[in-house]
Amino acid sequence: IKNYKEIVEICNTRIERSNVRMFFRGQMNSAWALTPSILRVKDKEENYDLQWDKELSVFENIAKIQHTYEDKMPTRFIDFSSDYNVALYFACQNQTVDGAIYLLEYDPVSENSLYTKILPEFYTIKSEIKCSVFIDRFMEKYPRLDRSSVAGYIGAIIQYGFLVMPSEAELEKTKNFCPRIAAQKGCFLICPNKH
Repeated sequence: IKNYKEIVEICNTRIERSNVRMFFRGQMNSAWALTPSILRVKDKEENYDLQWDKELSVFENIAKIQHTYEDKMPTRFIDFSSDYNVALYFACQNQTVDGAIYLLEYDPVSENSLYTKILPEFYTIKSEIKCSVFIDRFMEKYPRLDRSSVAGYIGAIIQYGFLVMPSEAELEKTKNFCPRIAAQKGCFLICPNKH
């Protein structure tokens, strides 16, 4: 643990000079890949539209979906934490094999970001759709946005994914339906298609 804390301190010192933050994920088996459940379960599809609640924020919806429906519906979300002790706890769950701790340097996406406006719209898609048609529909809802910027964000989401970090108020609200996320200081990596 001492060595691990030293590594984290070095990482934190390095990123203090930028907006980038450090996020952590612990897995109890180092042989496991960092993979979302959608790639670990066969013959299941994402079907979030039925569970998406327009009254909740993007983060709250992801938390609800990830921890309420994960056994029944795999997701492209991977839990991370802003607290390395949480990752260390999960990495030490199995005493017979080595665990793993992943460190992710990232500038997290806020609730007001264009990313978080686009994400819920993905869950309204019921069948194959051309990107231009999707953008047209999105632009109807947000006509003041720049079309080329929207297209760029959509491309980035599909190609690279992004990390959604909650505000303190959102974390507090998730205690009602997902106390584990609040306790773990959780956030979510939205994995890209290539993942």
